[in-house]
Amino acid sequence: MTLLTLYQVPNRQSFLATANDTLSVRHQGGAGRYRVGTPGEPWRINAMWMVDEIGFQYLRAFYRTGLSNGSLPFVVKLRFPKKTVTKHKAFISPGSLRCTIMKGLTFAVEMQLIVDKAERA
Repeated sequence: MTLLTLYQVPNRQSFLATANDTLSVRHQGGAGRYRVGTPGEPWRINAMWMVDEIGFQYLRAFYRTGLSNGSLPFVVKLRFPKKTVTKHKAFISPGSLRCTIMKGLTFAVEMQLIVDKAERA
């Protein structure tokens, strides 16, 4: 299966990758349950793009396409500090697309991605 590719690379300083060290389940009317995560768990990345109007429309269309039948996997290009751009398999976290800043024709768009740590060729 060929995966879609998100061609917009998030700004380098704009994303925070966190490993899921502790998993939790919330319960109504009671305390939640917690357990230690397993090695190799995916990162949750809050990514941000500074784009023009066309880039904003592209990200919105990609978001809608990615969530049309559940959260479909895709390839995202990420630039980690002191590294070149690497490709990773990712999923979009539903409900996470936000336009946080609109200044003239420049938009700051944020989205939470669930990213596999292993690089793709």
